[in-house]
Parts: sequence; C-alpha cells; structure tokens
Amino acid sequence: MPLYVPDRPLVGRLTELDRLAAATGGGHTTGLAVLSGDAGIGKTRLIAALATRAQEAGHVVAVGHCVGVTGPHLAYLPLVELLDDLTAAEPDMVRQVAATHRTLAPFLPVEDHPAVDPIEDTSPVPDPGRIATAVHALLETVAAHRPVLVVVEDVHWADNSTRDLLTVLFTRGFTGPVGLLASYRADDLHRRHPLHETLGLWARLPQVTRIHLGRLPARDMRALIDATGGAPTSRAAVADIVDRADGNAFFAEELIAGGNELTGDLGRVLRLRVENLGQTARTVVQAMAVGGRRVSSELLSCVTGLDAHTLDQALHEATDHHILVCTAEDDIAFRHALLAESAYDDLLPTQRRRLHSAYVDTLTHRPDLGTAATLARHAYEAGERATAIAASRRAAEDALAAGGPVDALAHLERALAWTDPDDPVRDDITLRAAFAGVHAGNVPRAIHLLRDAIDHPGPRQDHDKRAYMLSLLVFRCREIDVPCDPVALTDEALALLDEHTPAEVRGGVLQARLQALTETGRYAETAPLADEIARITEEHGLSRQASEARAILARVVEAQQDTDAMGAHLEAVRAELAGGDDPIQVRVHHNLAGVYHRRGDLRGARDLMAQGRAIAERLGRQWTPWAVECRVLQGIYSFELGEWALADDILTVPPHTPELARAMAEAAHMGVHVARGDIDSEHLGSLDRWWTYDGLTCLLGLIVGIEVYGREGRVNAAIDVAGQGAVMLERMWGPSCQALVRLSAVLVGAVTGPLAASPEDTRSRALPEIARLVTKARAITTASDERIGAETRAWAARMEADCARSVMIAAPGIPPADGGPVDADQEVAAWRAALAAFESYGNAYETVRSRVFLAAALRRAGCVTVSREVATQAEREARALGAEPLLQELGVSGPSGPPGDPAAAEPSPEMLTRRERQVLQLVAAGLTNGQIGRRLFISTKTASVHVSHILAKLGVPNRAAAAAQARRWGVGSGTPE
Repeated sequence: MPLYVPDRPLVGRLTELDRLAAATGGGHTTGLAVLSGDAGIGKTRLIAALATRAQEAGHVVAVGHCVGVTGPHLAYLPLVELLDDLTAAEPDMVRQVAATHRTLAPFLPVEDHPAVDPIEDTSPVPDPGRIATAVHALLETVAAHRPVLVVVEDVHWADNSTRDLLTVLFTRGFTGPVGLLASYRADDLHRRHPLHETLGLWARLPQVTRIHLGRLPARDMRALIDATGGAPTSRAAVADIVDRADGNAFFAEELIAGGNELTGDLGRVLRLRVENLGQTARTVVQAMAVGGRRVSSELLSCVTGLDAHTLDQALHEATDHHILVCTAEDDIAFRHALLAESAYDDLLPTQRRRLHSAYVDTLTHRPDLGTAATLARHAYEAGERATAIAASRRAAEDALAAGGPVDALAHLERALAWTDPDDPVRDDITLRAAFAGVHAGNVPRAIHLLRDAIDHPGPRQDHDKRAYMLSLLVFRCREIDVPCDPVALTDEALALLDEHTPAEVRGGVLQARLQALTETGRYAETAPLADEIARITEEHGLSRQASEARAILARVVEAQQDTDAMGAHLEAVRAELAGGDDPIQVRVHHNLAGVYHRRGDLRGARDLMAQGRAIAERLGRQWTPWAVECRVLQGIYSFELGEWALADDILTVPPHTPELARAMAEAAHMGVHVARGDIDSEHLGSLDRWWTYDGLTCLLGLIVGIEVYGREGRVNAAIDVAGQGAVMLERMWGPSCQALVRLSAVLVGAVTGPLAASPEDTRSRALPEIARLVTKARAITTASDERIGAETRAWAARMEADCARSVMIAAPGIPPADGGPVDADQEVAAWRAALAAFESYGNAYETVRSRVFLAAALRRAGCVTVSREVATQAEREARALGAEPLLQELGVSGPSGPPGDPAAAEPSPEMLTRRERQVLQLVAAGLTNGQIGRRLFISTKTASVHVSHILAKLGVPNRAAAAAQARRWGVGSGTPE
C-alpha cells in the first residue's frame, strides 16, 4: 500500500535518508534495517521519501502496515498488503512463485474457510517456516529482475506471525538487491511488550542496521515551520511552537494547524482540529476512529449511512484539515495514529457503543468488508458477546489456515474470556484452543486449558465432550512428561460413555485407556481393548485412530515379546502409512528410532528421526511434541556420531520457535558447546525453566550444568544440580529410568578431578551423595531388563571407570559395587571396557574421552609406552572433533600442529594415586624408603615399589628429580595428605 507523502520537501532528515538508503542496499545489494523513533518524530515521512527515491529509480516498492487501533487481525496482515503491491508490480512473477509455493495462496485471493469440527482436526496447518521460505523466494525472484524495497511499518503493533516472518527474513538475508525495512515506535515499548524480545534477536544480527530517529534540532524545526502552510510569522509564536513541539515534527504541524491555539496540550489541539469540522465530517472522523486507523470507503459508507456524494464531501473536508488521507486502494486512513487515538478517546461511551454496533451490523451482513477478528472486536465493544465469540472462533480458523496457530490460540482464549462458565460452547472452544496450543508448540498451555475445563465444569457440561477432554489430557500429559493419573482419568471418561456417544469420541477415550494401561504396565488388559478399538475404527472408517492405537500397542508387543518384535510391529505400521498425511507417522518414526537406538544402531536411529521431522514439516506440525523430539534427537545423534557441524545446523532453531521447543534444542546445543569447551556457568541462565514439563529437556540441562560446574571446580553446585535433577527425573520417568545411569556417570566424571584437590569437609559431604546416586544407577543396570540398550550400558561402563579413577586419585572415592579395593590394573580394565562400549555404540566424543582417561590410567599403572600410544591417538581424534577440554586433559591444548607426545606432556598430580602422592610428599621431604614405610605403616619393599612407579609415571630418572617436580606442585614437607 502506498505511503502518504506530504506536499512539502523533507526537512532536516537528508543525512538520515542517505543512511537509510545505504542500510537498505540502495538498489545495488541486499540491505536490512530497523528504524525506530517516538510517535510523530517523522518515521513515516522519512520512509515515504525513501520509497519515492526507490520508485524514481525504477525499483519495486512494497509496503505493509501493522494496525493497532483495530485490535488483533488475521495473522500476517501486512503480508497481504505487501503481496498486493508485488502483484501490481510483477503479476507474472507472483503467480509463478505462488504456483510452486502454495503457502502463499491464502494471502492472495480472499477465500472462505469451511467450518471445522471442534473435536479434532488433522488437516495440515501452514508452516510459518514454509511461509517465510515462500516470501523469501518471491522477493529473490522479483529482485532478479529489478531491485525491491520492502517496508513494514509500525511493527510495535505486529501480530506474532508477522514478527516471526520478519525475524526469519532478517536472519536469512538475501542474495539479490532486496531492501527490507521495519519501523516501530520506540516510546510504545516496555519490558513486557511482545516486540521487546524480538528486538533483542534483531540486535544480535550483524547484517541488520538499526537507526534511531531522534528529535529535530531547533534550526530544522524552524525550517519545517516555515515550509508548513498557515504557519505563524512572528518570532515569538515560532519560538513557542519550537519549544512546545520539542523536536517532534508532527507535534509542530498539529500546533500550527490548530490555529495558533497554544494554551492547551497536544490532545486539546488534536481535539480542536476535529471540532472545527462540520457535523458530517465529524461523524465520518468519529466512525473512522472506531473502525481503526485505516478503513475502506465502502465500509465507512455502510457504517455512516452516507451516500457516496455526501461521504466524498465529508472526506474532502477532513482531508483539507489534515486529519484523513485517501490511499490509492480507495481506503481512508488517519494521517497519523495519534489523531486516531485522540478522536477515539474523545468519544463518549455511548457514542463508541453505537458506532461499534454499526460496524457489527455492517460486517455481519457484508463479511467481505472486514476480517472476523475485526468483527469480534466491534461486537465485544458493542456488548454483543455471542457475536464476538462466534467471530473470534472464525478468526482463529482464519489464523490456523494462514499458519498462525499462536494467533489462533489468542483469538480462542479471548473467546473463552467472553464465554459464560455454563455456556455449552465453552468446551468446544476449549477443545479447539487446546488443538491450537499443540500446533503452536505450547502443550503446557493446552494442558492448562483442558484441566481448567475439567476442574471447573459448567452445570450443563456435555458428558461426551468431558470424556473427550479427559482422554486428550492423558495424551497431552504423556507428550511432555507432565505427571497425571492416566488410569483415574480414563476411568472417569469411560464412565461417561453411553450408547449415544459418537464413535470418534468413544474411539478417542478407548485409545487413551490403551495408553494408560501401557504406561502403568497393565499389558494383560490391553488385548480386549485393542479389539474393541479395531472394531469401532473399522466400522466407522476412523483410520487415523486405528493407526494411533497400533502405535501405542508397540509397547505391549515389546513387553510381551521383545524389542525386535516391537521393531517389526512399528516397521509394518510405518509401511502402511508411508506417503500419506496421517500425523501419527511422526510418532511411529520416533518410536522406531528408539528401537534402533537401543539396538546400538545410532546412525539408523538418527536417519529415522530425520524422516519423522521431515514428515512433520510437510504436514505443518513441526512444533508438535513428537516432531520437536525428532528434531532434537536428530541433532543429538549427529553430535554423538561426530558430525558436530550438522548438529549445530539442526539444533540452531529458527526465531519463531515456541519456547518449550527452543528450550529443548538449546539444552541439546549446549551439550555440543560443553564438548567444545566454549561455555561456562554464566551461559546457563534459566536453563531449568522448563525442566518440570519435559524429561528430555531436564536431562540435557542437568548434564550441561554438572559438566560446567565440575570444570569450574564447583563440586557442591554440581552435586546439588544432580540431586535435584534426579528427583525430577524419577517423578517424570519413574525410579528405574535409565537416565539416572547417565546422570550418575556424568557426575562422577565431572567432580572426581576437583575432589582430589578439595578440602576434607567438601569431600565428606560429596562422596556420600555421589555414592547414593551411583548405587541407584547400579541397581538399574543390573536388573534383568533387555530394554536396557547399548547407550545405557556404555554410560554404566563409564560410570564404573570413573568410580575406579576416583579411588585412584581422590581416595577413598567411590568403591566398586562389591566394595573391594581398586588397583591400577583394575582401573585400566574399567577404562578399556568403557572405551569398547562407546566405540560399539558410536559416540565419538565419549570414545575419545575414554581413550584420554585410559592413557592416564595406563600411566598410573606404569605402562608408559602404551599410554603414550593411546594418548597420541586420543589427541588426533580430539583435534578432529574440536574437543578442547579433552586436549586440555591431555596437556596439549592450543592450535593444531604436528602430532606431539601427549603422554610426555607436563605431568599433573592426577597421574598419581592418592597413596603415591603421599609417598612423593615424603620423598620431597627427604625421607628414605624405610622412613617412608614406617611413616605410612607399610613395608620398606612396598615403599620402594611406590617410588619406582612414581619415577616411571613422572618420566624422571631419580628421586631428586621427583622431589623437584613435587616442589613445583607445591608439595615438599608436612604431614602427608
């Protein structure tokens, strides 16, 4: 939509205009910019000058506006305007791109959307990522022909989908000469404003230029006043305007247009402008103020009841008074949003209500003149709640059709707020809102909505809808690990069914019951239930419910047979669904990947997760729980396979990612950074915000926190995190969850080094807590459960190896399961077992880590030559991965160079056992072997063996050299530790 361009030259902003032109590429290259400034400061005037310059140079200019006064609108409202401009300029190119990117279709013609059954809808929801890709492709296509300038004004009023679209375009950038500019009011922002967080993202993008439009200096303000018709000529009057306007061009213009009425504030001046109009023109302006900043002339005519001639005369009068402007699209707009706000504020409550009612009547009979969201706002302000609720529900469906589930959820929650508790339609709205919440990636919100409707039923709540909500609650809680009692919930749901219950509701409740029985291990009860589901779904053609039931039954197959049988079952379901649009495919791929993972086929599991993610994206369900886990696990498995760059790409989520999905992906990505060694405790932030909602997010965050605190020597912090996390994991996944094995292994490995140098009080507190977790983990791994897969067994092997290391360097450490002693040879054997387990599983980082500590164990055992060979291989592999912490452990960190001899690097006290450090301390104090034996209550021969081992490990020729090394470590006298 063209911008309003005043008939006067641009004053005092030529420098800013040149800067803005350069920031947006000037038609020669891509350019991304964000323009901010207070209301009335001149942003629109500056943008109009930029657009005029671009048009005169033959560029395509497309402008979209975000509208605030009229309340929430259809998702991507500015996109509709942008596409109108692009279609007018290059219709063939728009059609060409729309033919291959069908997500643009809803924004080109206005389409009617069919009614949707609130019980459930599985039709694909347009993917915001695909919409962004389509818009990006369109702009690149047009830019290949001639330069493009895209402007989105007033993004402080932008809907969520528009903000996300802009963020994607800013992040991705362009290869052709595309200039992208967004403007917003700086004085409208506050900490909780929706744009506030988005601006933080934009600020971190180096390719985006931020320009703030400040106040005009007094000299330019005087020039502006001189260039404005009707300005005062006296110096005193001009000086008064300059002083009162305080550098704001719009304020100055309004004071001038107010007929030199300078005794009131700006609001009074603006009101005076409207009061100077004739009665008919005032009526039109008042109707405009209620309608919004921009209203079509046809809608305005219907609302005011004025004929075309009378309306034109009124519009001419309002235009002459610089209140309204007419656009090329036959729309009427306020020249500035402040005028609209002032005119609306000046209306009496009864006037507002009458005008809102007029809009309701018009939009009800002429829905082509406005959006459902606009009708909803007017209906609510007019006190017509039933109409407002119905319109909000239609607006939600429009938003879902346009790929805006977040906006749909907002419309539906608004409708819920307007609905009486005993209105039966409340449950229909709740069901649809829960659906929108899942697609928006906000499953916790969906759970809260369902629980509220279940816990606070109206007196006329429908039994079938209540039963269906209970069944949905079971599935939603299962999807993100929120605790619930699925058996009790489905007991109540089953009791509500009768012979009149619709088949779809009955099938849904039986599915939830099947899920509840499998979760609680009541497998024997599932067979008759599965038969009943099969009968209902076949009789009524409910193929998707049948597929979901088969996916749930995979757990029963595993429990009653084995993992291979479960895999065969899922493979069959996968084959039946291949190529279709049933969303259960995502869950099937996720669960089948779990089977591959337990078998130790890490690459196969990764590929299945990638396929599940691709299916979800094709169906527009990429932020649903199973899809998010597919993405995150695909990234984790890529990292474990050593493909860290690919993991970065997968786990770096787009800006519009929902919060829970972002938290999970960021926690997984932090694990990559832990392996690289480029993260510290300052980066942890509010990592635990979503731990109570999702077990995987909790586990990933716990591991990062423990590793980071361990490296910083904060033993108590690491143990506290592990202890709190274990409680949460047990609550979500049960006391025998295999995640506790990994948690314990990571804790022992992270704190063993720092414990060796910790004071006795820290050690005495830490060791029992660590031992408690290790004991739990051992109980899990020794259980005869074939579902314990290759990964868990590898972590168990690492845990035992690190326990052995703790005994050797931080005695008493964590003893083995049998409570017996540990010697150097046993530690070597433990590390060889861990190495073999991780090599077999395929975890590249843990394989190298095991090799690093195997080298150290070999050195402690006196096998210096073998230790050197193992360490050299570990260095080579660690450098290939970019695992700086492992290189530091080897003592060879820094830029890559020719392979050195890590085992011959500067020795550290950790190379020695606790007993050997005691012996070395006495050697440094000048004691003989006999004196050492008597001091430590060991034989002289044993003391001699310890000394020999020390010399070999340190790589020194004699006792004097060993003593010198001890003194470099700060050891030399006193009582041995």
